[in-house]
Amino acid sequence: MKRFQFELQPLLGLKKQQQAEAQMRQLKMRMHLDTVRQQLKALEDQLDAMANQQSERLGVPVPAAQFVLQSQSSDQLRDWIVEVRNREQQSESAYQQAAADYARITAAVEALESLRNAEWNEYVKQSARERQRELDETVLRRWRYPNDANMEVQSDG
Repeated sequence: MKRFQFELQPLLGLKKQQQAEAQMRQLKMRMHLDTVRQQLKALEDQLDAMANQQSERLGVPVPAAQFVLQSQSSDQLRDWIVEVRNREQQSESAYQQAAADYARITAAVEALESLRNAEWNEYVKQSARERQRELDETVLRRWRYPNDANMEVQSDG
């Protein structure tokens, strides 16, 4: 009986490599998204702290230069928050695409592995049938021609 050979093994190997690469891309996109979200949270926390600080000073006279500086700082923070939110949306979209790519490639790998397993199981069954057929032929030959079996044993000795 010939050795088991899965004809699509090179494709399966390629798909497994693509799966690993897609998994790494997905992981990188997730890490980038988490980083952007941390940046956004830090900016929002900073803006909240500034707002709390200003509300605590309500009714307290503030020099004009300090008021302008605080106002500019909070405006700048708001602009950065808008920018980082846009980056968050882009990062979320990139992560979703990477996750979809990984899922698609994983489905292809699983389909190929399932096909390989089915072919392996058929190979095992075919091998067992072939071995049984050979065994049956040997037993039948010895049963039909018992003298030939004795002659083989006698000539060996």
